Amino acid sequence: MNSFNHHGLGSVGDWLYRTVGGLAPGAPGYQKLLVAPRPGGSLTAATTSLTTRYGETRTQWTRSGGKPTLSVVVPPNTTATIEVPAPSAAVVTAPAEAVPQGYAGGAAAYALGSGSYTFTVGQRVASSAASRPVS
Repeated sequence: MNSFNHHGLGSVGDWLYRTVGGLAPGAPGYQKLLVAPRPGGSLTAATTSLTTRYGETRTQWTRSGGKPTLSVVVPPNTTATIEVPAPSAAVVTAPAEAVPQGYAGGAAAYALGSGSYTFTVGQRVASSAASRPVS
């Protein structure tokens, strides 16, 4: 077997998409997206993409010197909730279109429509502060 997406190891593929890449459906069929990456450990970057019936959705995060950057592509006719790991919402630089939804569980949440967006965290984030328990 050479694929982690094989049904025998499907949980590995699911964990990579949802936890490391942070890409999950917010509603059936991916018309609503949930983007909630959980950077941690020695990982410094991840890219996840998925072709949905609405088009390609993509997440990419990097962590340089403990400072995360998250880029997201939301396909046409969809919406997304973006959860940016940060020590507080005040240190997140969000696009003008992003509607703040609050701060909980170590992440600042934003609502967005279709488009390409980049979020940055302005102060150093320790690996343990950026990580949240997997539910």
